[in-house]
Amino acid sequence: MDAEERSEWENLQHKILKAASEVVNLTITTTVGDVEMIKDKSVEGAQFQPKVSNSSSLHTVVNILQGDIETIVDQSLLSEEFETIRALHKDREDHAHKIIRANMETLTELANTVIKFLNENRPE
Repeated sequence: MDAEERSEWENLQHKILKAASEVVNLTITTTVGDVEMIKDKSVEGAQFQPKVSNSSSLHTVVNILQGDIETIVDQSLLSEEFETIRALHKDREDHAHKIIRANMETLTELANTVIKFLNENRPE
């Protein structure tokens, strides 16, 4: 295999590792207040990002590989008045855990397929 093919092979391996590292964290955000969804022109597809002003939020990050869960709750959302909002956020967290379990099975199958492909097509 020549240097160009080896470089393409290494580039493919790098892209696979980069993609795997980017799916480590699952983020759940519940925002209450003035929120405007704007199209993120730096990202391909129909992805929107919130433009938030005068608002409060609950924010949870789940590290899928380590199992760490970090939740940040704006102090103003701790009052009884926002109990429904906190319950909604918890429901979204619970749903996210179910999604993670299902996705891990799919990712395991995908990883096994990729490993098999890479081993069968390894440059000599």
